[in-house]
Amino acid sequence: KKELNASVVAEPLILKDKIIVAQYDGLITCYDTSGNKIWDFDSFGNIASTPAEKDGYLTVATLQGDLYTLNV
Repeated sequence: KKELNASVVAEPLILKDKIIVAQYDGLITCYDTSGNKIWDFDSFGNIASTPAEKDGYLTVATLQGDLYTLNV
């Protein structure tokens, strides 16, 4: 269990050894399976959908129309 103190409308993305959470306020955070933060990224937009992952790259879109691809 991890208290985020934020609004999350998208389901977290569960990878082999990481958990990716995209908050509605645009903050994307990567946690290890123990709940420790590995990194975060601010998209400066609103996120309402679960990010997608393929081959170690994370893709996420904001409601403002921005598309980000991040190396997990």
